Amino acid sequence: MKHSYPEMFELEFLLKMIHNRAMALPDFQRDFVWDPYATDELIESIISNYPAGTLLRIKNGKQLLFQPRAIAGAPALDGGKPDYLILDGQQRQALKELINSKTS
Repeated sequence: MKHSYPEMFELEFLLKMIHNRAMALPDFQRDFVWDPYATDELIESIISNYPAGTLLRIKNGKQLLFQPRAIAGAPALDGGKPDYLILDGQQRQALKELINSKTS
């Protein structure tokens, strides 16, 4: 049995993984649904360098457990098979990707 363990990543690293199609969503994940207030709160936390929540991801093996789909605002997967799928924390990552795509 494989064990899970916490890791800390810089926001830039996670955004690069998404942009490079190395991290995506499983097809059963809901679409981005945060209201404007929650969005503002997350942006304030990031600007203030506060922790911005957690991300639960699963590593894909040779055989995909779930069909992947791109995160809102990220490049299309174009048939690619990402290394990781986000199981929880998708709303925060989608917002970060949308912000990044508007500022780069």
